[in-house]
Amino acid sequence: MNILVVFTGGTIGSAVQDGYISPDRNNKYKLLKQYEMSHAHTMCDVTFSACEPFMMLSENMTCDKVVVLMHTVKEAIASGKYDGIIVCHGTDTLQYSSAALAYMAGLSSIPVMVVSSNYVIEDVRANGMANFAAAVDFILGRCGKGVFIPYQNTGDVMTIHRASRALPHLPVSDDVYSVMNACYGTMELSDGRYMFEENAAYQEEPDEMEPLCPEQYDAKDSGILQIFPATGMRYPLLTNDGSVKAILHHSYHSGTVCSQSEEFTLFAKKAKELKIPIFLAGANYNTDYESTKVYEEWGIHVLKQTSPIAMYCKLWLCISCGLDPMEYMDKSLAGDIMTK
Repeated sequence: MNILVVFTGGTIGSAVQDGYISPDRNNKYKLLKQYEMSHAHTMCDVTFSACEPFMMLSENMTCDKVVVLMHTVKEAIASGKYDGIIVCHGTDTLQYSSAALAYMAGLSSIPVMVVSSNYVIEDVRANGMANFAAAVDFILGRCGKGVFIPYQNTGDVMTIHRASRALPHLPVSDDVYSVMNACYGTMELSDGRYMFEENAAYQEEPDEMEPLCPEQYDAKDSGILQIFPATGMRYPLLTNDGSVKAILHHSYHSGTVCSQSEEFTLFAKKAKELKIPIFLAGANYNTDYESTKVYEEWGIHVLKQTSPIAMYCKLWLCISCGLDPMEYMDKSLAGDIMTK
């Protein structure tokens, strides 16, 4: 099988130099070299090609760089040359790039595996080589289509996440989780290879819209203002300068915000006046609380049960592709929307 490895930097492509972790430009493909040396038993089954659209730490990713990555992978898929693609990426913005790639590819593309490492490869604690090996074996086993994140949390089994369902990292943790722990499946190491086992409880809806990929995008920011709820919080001042195209308002775990605060009321009223749509992320399928009654009054669109990061990327991509997000945010794409 032919596999394209896309190197972008991140911890998985870095080394400790002068006391700091930075992209290792002197040995950019060390991960691939180490894999070929330690997995000779699979090398008769796979041929690797490599490319490098850019090299940077993932915390420095901007929207224009994400689009470069999207087009790199899109063109590789369209070429028909590859049976699978592995994108080597940093952990900090792993979920953002993965979600964007998922919305570009949809559910029917060749497998695209976004691989990262919690420590530099030379560190004995690093999971990067295991994540990479699982990605290779997932492709070789033809275990699924679309975009996935193979990641082994500390002390846990190798888990395959549908990229559109990955949740934000917990504070000071590199572990990766899916919405409602609904991972795509797991992989167990047996005789030097990872064997895939599907999650029998996993469900997804078919794509209800065309994949999203801006033809050109030069801006570094998305134009999306994100709001995170907190006790006694203050809201930013909205203006009519056009810099904010939409608002993604996160909620507490029960899908609520402090809707009785004057700050919230004035913010929502101003957004409505300026015709800036507000989308609420973090809702679930349980009974609504009384505090949610005002959402409809202020035109706040409550999103379905999804990953907030995926909704951020989907909202940005809809707007950048000239689509009305009110029409498309609730349509399933790349398996992002949870079924009840």
